[in-house]
Amino acid sequence: MTTKDLKDIPVLATKDLVVFPNTSVPLAVASSANKINVKAASEEEKLIYIVPLKDGKHPKSFKIKDLYQTGTLCRIEQIKQQASGAYQLMLTSLKRISFENFSKDAEGVVRGLGAPIYYDYDLDKKVKVSDVDRVITAAQAYAIPDDSQLLHVLPRDYIIDQQNGIKEPLGMAGVRLETKVHLVTCNRNSAQNISSCMKACGITVEGFVLEQLASSYSVLSEDEKELGTCLIDMGGGTSDVAVFQNGAISHTANIPTSGDHITKDIARALQTPSMQAEELKKKYGCASSSKQWCKYLYPN
Repeated sequence: MTTKDLKDIPVLATKDLVVFPNTSVPLAVASSANKINVKAASEEEKLIYIVPLKDGKHPKSFKIKDLYQTGTLCRIEQIKQQASGAYQLMLTSLKRISFENFSKDAEGVVRGLGAPIYYDYDLDKKVKVSDVDRVITAAQAYAIPDDSQLLHVLPRDYIIDQQNGIKEPLGMAGVRLETKVHLVTCNRNSAQNISSCMKACGITVEGFVLEQLASSYSVLSEDEKELGTCLIDMGGGTSDVAVFQNGAISHTANIPTSGDHITKDIARALQTPSMQAEELKKKYGCASSSKQWCKYLYPN
């Protein structure tokens, strides 16, 4: 990385747009904040710094804290102002650069503060399988108790040059690859006991799978995982919970309340054996917050 003699370059904030070097980019600019910056750039060196906004913020109301540090330096080749006041730009992207800080002057122009850091960006440098494996291995460097073992490393999404929300990074160009993962651990002794039990039965254990994850393969579609779903697997002894968001697990939990607890409560309340309490639960049980709905289901 080397630094150039350019300073205080106007910023063009974008939503969900990544610009790679050595490309021509047509761009429409309608937000008032961005139009001020485009005008300043066109009156100076015709250089502008395209940088995406964090968390899908809209350019119309962005703040300095919403800007990523890394973006793309572009040269304005053509600029036309439409009747609506919006600018139509034709840009040539030059280099990936980074600013440590941003400033906003009295005229409302947002600029990258000081001299930028230029990245020696190679378009042929693309994310490979070995790169993905390396960041996933690095994500496992997390201190877990001695009585636990790592069960799963579940990637949620990947980040390339501070651009997050990437589901499949293979083949994409970039300098820095990161990932967000969901780590799942289990009790080491419990896993060993299950393996010993299976081995005594003549069964070889190849591996362990989180119960919520296995259940999701059976009952959830990819669309449901993408839209956002909370999967609750209510068993006999525990209830397992998994929250899916944007196609990946974002949270897992194990709740020590289940069907057996309800059966025992019925048996204790009615002073009846557990077998009869189980039959009553199956015949008359109703999972509804509305009493009227239960009466409709079971009028007798």
